[in-house]
Amino acid sequence: MLEFSTIFKFYPGNFGYKLSALGPGQEVALDLVGKIGLQPSNMASNLSKKLLLVAVSAVASAALLVGTYEVYKSIQYEQWKSTYHQSREWYGGLTIPSDNETLMWEYRPQGEAKKWGATIRTNSHGFRDREHELVKIDGVRRVAFVGDSVTLGIGVDEENIFVRQFENAAQHTEQRPKVEVLSFAVDAYNAIQVLELLRTKAIRYMLDEVIYVMSMNDFDFEQASPKIMYFKKPKSFFLREIEIYYRSKFEYHSYHFQKNKRVVYQDILRTKAILKEMGINFRVALIPIFTQHTFENYPLAQMHEELRTWLTENGVSVINFLEAFLEQQRPPRAFAIDIWHLNKEGHRIVALGMAEALLASPAGRTVVTDMP
Repeated sequence: MLEFSTIFKFYPGNFGYKLSALGPGQEVALDLVGKIGLQPSNMASNLSKKLLLVAVSAVASAALLVGTYEVYKSIQYEQWKSTYHQSREWYGGLTIPSDNETLMWEYRPQGEAKKWGATIRTNSHGFRDREHELVKIDGVRRVAFVGDSVTLGIGVDEENIFVRQFENAAQHTEQRPKVEVLSFAVDAYNAIQVLELLRTKAIRYMLDEVIYVMSMNDFDFEQASPKIMYFKKPKSFFLREIEIYYRSKFEYHSYHFQKNKRVVYQDILRTKAILKEMGINFRVALIPIFTQHTFENYPLAQMHEELRTWLTENGVSVINFLEAFLEQQRPPRAFAIDIWHLNKEGHRIVALGMAEALLASPAGRTVVTDMP
């Protein structure tokens, strides 16, 4: 018997421990515990079991809620997908699935559609360009531009996009050899898709030089366009919503740049190595965004500088068009349809910058100084 005082004593009972109160000529026994008992080990064990039960119940409830949400969003997704290809986002059927898993989509050969008031017509290979033979003519310098909807020139008539304006400038200079200009552009392509397009389609044309026209949203691999979601169903709608909420706390372009720049950098180095083996010069042109801010207060200046520095240090020539637009001393929206897409005047500035960078004389003098 374990004695605690001269008044109260504990002694084993049938189902636990009983507390005895000792009085004059009497003993009152109180069964405090019953079948459970007051043993410290039993108390700790029962508490652990209860906490584990609560935790398991909470996890199960959360899993059930998330699972239900995933099923609901999956049903919604399939409904949306079944009608999306009939929407204007498909540009009247111009977009078709690609056999290349990385590209996901491309353009229909000899296709035609209207977007933002301008007609897009594709050649026999599905690009907004005139026809080109795979084999280059002797004595011709082939220059190709690859990119997304900015290079494509959505909302601008073909004769006014910078690719055509640059081509006209090249034809009206004393440039030798003669320059042939090719364009490989598909809307909503991100950096990985553009570089894959370059490696799998563009280089078949015996090119001398390639300029990747990089938009600042090229680092967004998931949410830049509904087309991405059409061809690539999210692994988890719940996690996607969480990321969208988290991303909303940051500047859109900077967030995706920091998240995906290492992947893009590696792909650029890979592409550069392939082009070098083929004797093809490689450049990257940086197109700014066109916000309500002035270019003096440009929000992505640090992003441009980091890109310019990394590309230069890794042997890739850079044309930074932020500087060209800054020199114009005009509001950013004077050059664009929206935050990303150039208008006719914006295309003129880019064409002029491309001409200054690519059509220099052997002495280094710029041949083209202005365009109508």
